[in-house]
Amino acid sequence: MISLDILNRFSGTVQFTAEIDCDENASRSIKIGLAVKWAIKTGADLGGAYLGGAYLGGAYLGGAYLGGADLRGAYLRGADLRGAYLGGADLRGAYLGGGVKIKSLLASAVRLNDQYQFFLWETECGHVITAGCRQMTIADYRAHIAAEYPGAAKGDETSDILDYFEARLKRTDPARAVRAELRKGVA
Repeated sequence: MISLDILNRFSGTVQFTAEIDCDENASRSIKIGLAVKWAIKTGADLGGAYLGGAYLGGAYLGGAYLGGADLRGAYLRGADLRGAYLGGADLRGAYLGGGVKIKSLLASAVRLNDQYQFFLWETECGHVITAGCRQMTIADYRAHIAAEYPGAAKGDETSDILDYFEARLKRTDPARAVRAELRKGVA
């Protein structure tokens, strides 16, 4: 067991000290990832923590409060973010998997019938939604719910979430709004 101090990204002071089972020579990203898992397990405060570059591939982060945390460059492929609070978190350059790097979190929403959480990300490859272990574009998500949940309340609520995400994108990306209107006129 080794101790690892996690600093507050704003004050630079020690926010918590994690006790992690790790080789002393392991990379900092592995150590920070283990510290995040330790913090979730023990209830340590992650809000505003400096967690840049953390390796969190496949980690369960459900319900974690990561508000204001610095997660720049973190590896998040396969991480379960359901119920995680990411408001104000810096996710620039974080890796979602498939070569997708995050620029920013644009919106999140929870499907009320089962508490499934959806995140809309601006990435270097365009806009992507993650929900549970799924990572898709809005169009791909619409095709998914049409195929998997036709006429089901779950599908209808997911469609409402996708409508919200599209409305959000129109407000933040005027060029996208124009393209969407042009596509509607052509279809």
